[in-house]
Order: sequence, then structure tokens, then C-alpha cells
Amino acid sequence: MSASAATLRYQDFAAEGLAISIDLPARAPARLRVRADSVSSPALPSRLAKLQLECAQVESTAEELSCRGGSLAGELATLGRQQLAIDASWAAQADRLQARISNASVAGGRLALDLTVSRPLAAAPDWHAAMQLSGADLEALLALGGLSTSLPQGMTMAGRMSGKATISGLGSEPTGLTLDVKGEALGFASSDGTAAAETLAPHVRMTARRERPARDWSFDGRLELGSGQVYFEPVFLDFGAHSLTAQARGAATADGRHIRLDAFELRHDAVFSASGSAAIEPQAEVPLRSLRLALGTFSLATAVPAYLQPVLVGTPFKDLAGEGSVSGRIDVDDGKPSRVELDLAGISLDSPASALGIAGLGGRLRWYDEERRLALANGQADVEFGSEMRFDSARLWGVPIGAARLAFATSGPNFRLTEPAFLPVFDGGLAVDTLRVRQAGLPGMYVRLDAAIRPINIAAIGRALGWPEFGGTLSGSIPKLTLEDGLVTLGGNLEAQVFDGRVTVRNLRLKEPLGQFPQMFADIDVDALDLEQITSAFEFGRITGRLSGKVAGLQTFAWQPLAFDGRLYSTPGDRTKRRISQRAVANLSSIGGGSGGGVAAALQGGFLQFFEEFNYKQLGISCRLRNDVCTVDGIAPARYGYYIVEGSGVPRIDVIGSQRRVAWTRLLRQLVAVTTSGGAVVK
Repeated sequence: MSASAATLRYQDFAAEGLAISIDLPARAPARLRVRADSVSSPALPSRLAKLQLECAQVESTAEELSCRGGSLAGELATLGRQQLAIDASWAAQADRLQARISNASVAGGRLALDLTVSRPLAAAPDWHAAMQLSGADLEALLALGGLSTSLPQGMTMAGRMSGKATISGLGSEPTGLTLDVKGEALGFASSDGTAAAETLAPHVRMTARRERPARDWSFDGRLELGSGQVYFEPVFLDFGAHSLTAQARGAATADGRHIRLDAFELRHDAVFSASGSAAIEPQAEVPLRSLRLALGTFSLATAVPAYLQPVLVGTPFKDLAGEGSVSGRIDVDDGKPSRVELDLAGISLDSPASALGIAGLGGRLRWYDEERRLALANGQADVEFGSEMRFDSARLWGVPIGAARLAFATSGPNFRLTEPAFLPVFDGGLAVDTLRVRQAGLPGMYVRLDAAIRPINIAAIGRALGWPEFGGTLSGSIPKLTLEDGLVTLGGNLEAQVFDGRVTVRNLRLKEPLGQFPQMFADIDVDALDLEQITSAFEFGRITGRLSGKVAGLQTFAWQPLAFDGRLYSTPGDRTKRRISQRAVANLSSIGGGSGGGVAAALQGGFLQFFEEFNYKQLGISCRLRNDVCTVDGIAPARYGYYIVEGSGVPRIDVIGSQRRVAWTRLLRQLVAVTTSGGAVVK
């Protein structure tokens, strides 16, 4: 028997160019052949074209119509030309269609499909599909699903996927999904080289369901990564060394605009573990609406190499290493942190290249935004808002700091010490009585510091920093240091005992000290410094006696002097012996100009060459700096210039300067030359 129809429609089922023939042998099963130019139905995943269905064995009873040992050929939309093996049956009383399709070619792999459709010709049939995929090419699979366009531009994918999936639906809407998928040798690469991966073998398991179409999805999933490497500039992760697992359960709206993670867990083996909940709006300006993260263990020994060192390449901290652990919780609301509670244990951080380090760091950090702090204030004791940090030792640019403890409170952009603190440095240290910061990092930032420097051996500091070993001690007070409206001021003077004398800094002001171009204003008094200590420290040539002076109206920009009125001179009333060496005479002569060549010649020839040192009555020099020009003067006027050194006794030697105007940058080069090269160099 045969029949044909240009068009056949039944509810949502439609066939075009249909031809059907049935062979009914007397002693053999019936055979069925169906050809159609196209077939479409909500029960089918997509439109079929050039369909050819053959059933080698057709059985028909009052209860069931079945096709055994059949084949199905045709073009299935994006799947292309297919030649499938098929077994199908239709239960008339239950109005249920069942089919098993195998040997389908999908993205270079093979697919088997078991399909069950209840009320197949209804407007919205119930259906259930179970699929098994093996060896599918990942890039082709993404293109087949229309996902390749969502990849970043220039991103390429490689590898193969295998696994099982079941999908249930009503009409054209899915209502349930289960996945158990594994990847093999997966990788990706970006054209700009900022992202890459290779030999990944992820294992993804997930279930998702909703009661009926248009309702929210609920889901539960798990990801396991136990091999391969991933690089996202600048972080490189080796999952073969430290496996990663992630699992989550939650819900999502049908349009995907709102995702709720009721519970999630992350575990990077031997690196960290974390769990929590979150709310995400992927299309919002701030996608992370809320986060409650409990940090179980964060091991610095493995986390620093994995996550921090790649970021620090090219910085002075590129060799940073760490030990110890961090645990606690972090809350985020509307994309911003609202609570941070961390407990630190046995932490050590060391960067030999940058000469920075800390050992034995422990304690707790409690930080809240202002809204959370006010909300918790009535139900939580004040002690719970306090933080405490302590460490056994630290190193700052080579300067060792002893054990210390800091008790403080912080919320929002504000910080304050709740107890005085002392930071030991060599044989002294810094005693901080008050430290308060308000609106940190904001235009209205305010800082208040009251501290004292307990005597520190300056020679030890010099050795640690690789400086000349100055004599004396550094001590004094830092009274009422205040940063407000970008300006740092002091409520008193800074004083230092150095070179057996005293240096006092008055009227100190700093504008934008944390900015790109800080400015400083100050007046400096120098009182009775030991010249022998100074000149021996700087290899200038030996000078004995005492030195005093003033630097008035000092102005700097980006720490470079712009203007000042400076004068250094022999301390009046000083009764110590005043002697100056040949080398010091030559160096001072080169700075003042004029007599430099004559003095050098006199020292190298004649009877003066037999004298290593000379007596002097007084010495001094002044500089008035404006517009990068230093107007120079000496201790007293001379016939052809000014005295830098006024000699006394026999033999008498004077150093007389003649240059009145010197470029500041040139003068600095001369000073550097005479204190580092072992002699005067004038260019």
C-alpha cells in the first residue's frame, strides 16, 4: 500500500512532500518506508529535511505500533546529514512514543539518544531524552550550541568531551536536566597571550529542575579538576599539583538575570578551602549583589607562590615567600565588602630582594563598614569590634624591628590605636601614643600621630641601610603630627642627636605627602656637629672642630629642593682644636671655584706638600637657592671673593671662593664627586 500528500498537518505536527509505502507479505513482518521533504514538531529537537525512514520489521496490534531494526536518514538542522539506526514504538492507549536512536554524528563524536514523548501530537507534549556522547570536539560542540559567539574575541578552544545527559520538558520548554560530563585534553588560548590552558580534564556533574515552564530553576552541581594547567595573566595554576573542586546548589530565574547560590564550597588542595552563599545578577552593573564567605584554611606556603608571586613579578617583592595560615569570614553587599573577620596564625612573609619581612605574625582583624557596625553595635560587645596584631620580628629595608603588639579598632575608612604601642628598633624604638586615621584614601583623609623616638644608634641604622656610619643617636618627639586637607603639620619640633650635635626641624609642613608630587616646607637648625665625624663618614678629607648653621625657608617638590637660604659656619665659642687636611682643602677649593687650581698646585708642589694638615681660624659657606641657581657666599669677604676657610698660624692656608652664582644641579654633582671618588672633580 502507498499514499502521498503534499502537506499533512495535525495540531503542531507538520510534514511536507510526504510519501508512505507499506509492504505486507503473507509470511513475513510488514515493512515500512516513509519519505518526506521536511518534518517539524515541538517533540523534535529541530526541523528534519529530506527524511527517509525505513522499518525492516513493523508490528501492529491494538495496543502498540512498533518499528524494529529501522534506519533514519536525513538532514537535521545544524547536525548535518545523518544516517541513524532506530527502534521506535507508539503505545496507542497511553499515547506515548518511544524511540532509540544511535550512531548519530555530533561534533566529530558519536551520540546515542533515548527519547520518550507522551501525547506526541499534542500542543505541548511531555518528553524525556537521555543522551550519551563520546569523543565530541569541544570547539565544534560550542559552535553547535551557539555558544562560540559568547567567547572572548580571539579565544580558541581545543579538546574533546564525553558524558551523559538527560533532559525533560513540556512542549518546547525544558523542565529538568542532569549532566555527567568529562573533558579530555581540554585547552584554550587567547590571541593576546593573556589566557591559556592545556591538558585539563574537568569532571562536571549537575542536576537542574523546575516544576513547570517559566518557573525558576533549582540546581546542584560539582566540578572536579585534577590535572592540567591554567594561566590567566599573571596567575598560573597547576591542578596536577593542587587539585580543585567546587560545588554549589541554588536557584536561577528562567531568564538568567538572577542567580542565588544557597551554598557553595571551594577547595584548592593544600592551598585554601572556603564555603558560603551568594546572590549574583550577571547583567547588572555590579553583578555580585551579596556574598557570605567562610574561609576555612588559607595556607600562605602554597598560596603565595600560586596567587601572589605571579602578580609581584617585576616588583621589588618578586621573591616573596610565606608561611602560616589565615581563616575567617568575608561579607560583601552591593559589590562592596561589608565585614572582614580574619584570624592569623604563625604567619611569616619574607622578601630578601626588597629587604622587607615579618615573622611570627598572629592575631585577629575585625573590620566592618559603617552600616554594619551600627547594626551590630547594640547586640555585640565592644570587645568584639577590636583587632589585635602581634609579631615576633620584622625587617624594613634592612632595619630590624623587634617584637611588638598593636591593638586597634577599624571600621569603614577609619582606624585608631586603642592602646599605646612600641616598635623596638636596634637599641631604641618608636613609641606611639596616638594614631588615628579618618576617611582613609578619601579626599578628606585626616591623620593624627603623637609619638616619641627613643634613642637609636644612628651608626647601626647606617650599617643596615648601607649608608656611611654616622655618629650619634636619633631621638626626639613627633608631637601632634596631623594630616588634614592634604597638608601634614607638626605641633612642635623634630629633633635628632647626630654627629655629637643636634639637628632641629621647625615649621615642618608637607603638602600631598602621598601624592605623585609631594611638597615640603621647613626650617632646619644645626648646632655644634662634630666635623671630624662628618668628614670621616663622607670621605671628604679630615676636618676637626664644630659646625653650626641654619636652613631657612626650605621648599622641595617631589623631594627635590626648589628654594632655601642656607648657611653653615664654625660654631661660635667652640674651643676644640680646628685642623683641616690637604684633601679637605682641595675639595672645598673645587666647590668654591677661583682658587681651586692654585690651591691644588700649591699643595702638590713647594713646601706645603710636606704638611698633612693645617690650622684654620674659621670656615663656612652659604647658599641662597632660587630657580635652580645657588648664590654662594663664605664666612667673610676676601680681596677677590669670599673666605670658605680662613687659615691661621704658620703655614697659613686660605680657601677663597670666587664663583657667586652656581647651577644647583652642578653643585650637587660636585658634592657627590668629592665625597665618593676620593677627590675633586669639576665639570
